[in-house]
Amino acid sequence: MTKKKLKLNFEHSAQNYEKDAPIQRLAASKLCKIAAPFIQEKLSMTPRVLDLGSGTGFIASNLDKNLEIFESDLAFEMLQQNRLQNSTKIQADFENLPFKNNSFDILISSFSLQWLSDFDKNFAQFFALLKPKGILIFCLPTDGSLSELKSANVFNFNPLPKIADLKTSLKKVGFSKISFETEVIKQSFENGVEALKSLKKIGANYSEKNGKIITKSILAQFNNFCLKNFGTRTRKIETSWAVSYFIFSK
Repeated sequence: MTKKKLKLNFEHSAQNYEKDAPIQRLAASKLCKIAAPFIQEKLSMTPRVLDLGSGTGFIASNLDKNLEIFESDLAFEMLQQNRLQNSTKIQADFENLPFKNNSFDILISSFSLQWLSDFDKNFAQFFALLKPKGILIFCLPTDGSLSELKSANVFNFNPLPKIADLKTSLKKVGFSKISFETEVIKQSFENGVEALKSLKKIGANYSEKNGKIITKSILAQFNNFCLKNFGTRTRKIETSWAVSYFIFSK
């Protein structure tokens, strides 16, 4: 997916993102709770924090107000929807950030870094942006997410990173592990098509397999597959998000 397409997808979803992204909101809240003790240790010096792919401000709304927070996002519309007053908002591509090295005490990100095209290169950039003993804090969906929808083999989904690959890249550029954990978060839908629509609403587009035209018949078969294999007692389906939480230090 090109950066231009990605930017447009998220700008289109910005106005309703707050209500359409419950999993992203939950993950951001948990990330901040996990990170709170490590952030607390730095409060005495009013640390500078950069939120990578800040969206509508899920992270900043959960952080201590004594922090100096910078929120960056590729989609300007996302930043416009962010009404928080305790941060500086900057439209920027987190693969090409306009900051000097050793500028931040903390880099933090929730459900954004899965869009990176080169983890080695970008983790090296993040390492350089951090001050000595700075902390990189992030969570993202990893390989195994949405396995229910993928198993129907109808749509193409954007590949998600593997935990082992992320850890290898972090170690390669010089980061040291402070904390890591992973969990599976379930999301319930009336049917498979509603699950697909939820991804489009938050800008996480899927694509048709091999350019095949998706007819009503194919969608009906897809729904039947999902209900048969993943339906609950109430005739709804559950999809799984494999979410991993990383805290690494420079």
